[in-house]
Amino acid sequence: MTEVKNENAINQRGPNPADYMNLMNKIPTYSGSRDVNKAEVWLKTVRSYKGFFIINFNHEMFLTAVTNSFTDRAEDWWDTVSGTVTTWEDFLNKFKSKFIQPTVGETWRKLRSIEQEQDHTVEHFTSELNVLFKAAGVKDEEMKISLFISGVKSDIGFELEKKRKNLRTYEEVVEEAANLETLLMKYNKNIGKLENKPIVTGNVMNNDASSVSTQDTLEKLINSMNQLSINIVQQQAQIKLTQQQQHITQTQQFNPRQSFNRPPYGAERRFVCWNCGKDGHASRFCPEPPANRNYQENNGNQFNDQQQGKANGQQ
Repeated sequence: MTEVKNENAINQRGPNPADYMNLMNKIPTYSGSRDVNKAEVWLKTVRSYKGFFIINFNHEMFLTAVTNSFTDRAEDWWDTVSGTVTTWEDFLNKFKSKFIQPTVGETWRKLRSIEQEQDHTVEHFTSELNVLFKAAGVKDEEMKISLFISGVKSDIGFELEKKRKNLRTYEEVVEEAANLETLLMKYNKNIGKLENKPIVTGNVMNNDASSVSTQDTLEKLINSMNQLSINIVQQQAQIKLTQQQQHITQTQQFNPRQSFNRPPYGAERRFVCWNCGKDGHASRFCPEPPANRNYQENNGNQFNDQQQGKANGQQ
């Protein structure tokens, strides 16, 4: 209450050097973190204090008090640009450009590499992602969905990929991710209770048996998921093989140039005798007697008639 009265007094009479000195102890430190949210929170705090320094505002003293909170990366930056900053507006523009409005290239690098941290919720991750979307000018729904799924926690992302066909907008994906997070938190909480719950046999409480039982259950669950993944891969391979075979069959049926008895490319060719019908030799090497004697006799008689005609012509 006393602090509010002092700040109101500053507005009425205007600040003096002591007021700027006191401001140094009120502004939180800022290290120049690459987290845009932290930069925005810090700047919001500074702006709230600036509202009390309206009459006879001294830019130099205010900036001295504000930048006194800088450490690490922020302090190095200020040492570089302090000579070119003379007003609060100059400071505001340069600060935003450095810590809140990164270049498009830096923004896209962050978008491609951003991942949800283990202690952050889906809501927190979404707010970080939305800031980057705005900075990079991303408006395409499919691109937003892809970047969100690739960055969210793996167990949530896996479930979102399975349901992606039914999720049409970015907002629907975010909402579904929040619901999945709630279910997973509830599931993990129940698992924790099972792990800590002892097994009572008579008057004896057996914690080791409970741990073994829970571990066996989890191992079975993991093995089942692994087997499911293997089955999915095998089914996909079988579907691909079936499609290839159907394509080959259709090509053979609708290709008029292809010989009926021609084996597929790369297959071993075999001889079938036209005389005896057996494999392994051509008809001209067939050990069996000719099957069509009438054909040979007719051909022989025709040949003799031709020879006889030639002889009569010569005479």
